[in-house]
Amino acid sequence: MTAPILKDRYQLIAKAGEGRFAVTYFARDLETARDCVVKQLSFRSLSEWKELELFEREAQTLSHLTHARIPRFIDFFKFEDEDGMQICSVQEYIQGRTLAQLIDAERPFTETEILRIGTELAKILEYLHGFSPPVVHRDIKPSNVLLNESGDVYLIDFGCVVAHALGEQERGSTIVGTYGYMPPSNLRASQCRPQTCTRSVQRSSTS
Repeated sequence: MTAPILKDRYQLIAKAGEGRFAVTYFARDLETARDCVVKQLSFRSLSEWKELELFEREAQTLSHLTHARIPRFIDFFKFEDEDGMQICSVQEYIQGRTLAQLIDAERPFTETEILRIGTELAKILEYLHGFSPPVVHRDIKPSNVLLNESGDVYLIDFGCVVAHALGEQERGSTIVGTYGYMPPSNLRASQCRPQTCTRSVQRSSTS
C-alpha cells in the first residue's frame, strides 16, 4: 500500500504519537528529500474550539522562531477529505530520545550532564522570553525535552505556548500544561483543584 502524500509533498511514513485531538506522523518531505514531522488535527476530533486555537497558535509562533535547538518550522496547511477538514503543521525531524524515554529506560545521568541539560534549556527559554511580548512555552516537562545522539538538547511541543504574559483577569478557566509540572499558580489562578481539571490537564505518565 502506497503511503499517503499530503499537499503533493509530505509522504507519511508512520504514526509517531497521538494526543487528545491531534496525531503526529514521521514523514518525508519529497521537495527537499528530508525527514520531517507532520502534526494533523481533524475538525471531527475537536471537543472545543480552544483546541483549534492552541493548534493554530503553536504553528504561528513556531513560524517566527529561529533557534538551533528548536525544531525548524516548515509548513502549515489545510485540506478536506472524507473525514472532514484537516489542519496540518510540519516541523523539522530531530532524531533522538526524549528525557522521559531516557528516564524510563533507567539511563543514568551524571551531575555534569544534569547541569548541562538545565543550562541548555535555560538558554532556549532566554531566547523565547527575549521576544516582546515574551513567548511562554507553558509545558516544560521530560517528554518535551529531546536529546539527539550527540547529547544536544532540544525543546519540542509548543502546543501550550502563549505569546504574552497573561494577567490574572486574562487567564480564563482553561488549564493548559501538564499537572505535576505546571506551576501551582496556574491552578490557583483558575480556582480549580487538580482533580476537577482532568479534561483540561494532560496528566504526566511519570506523576
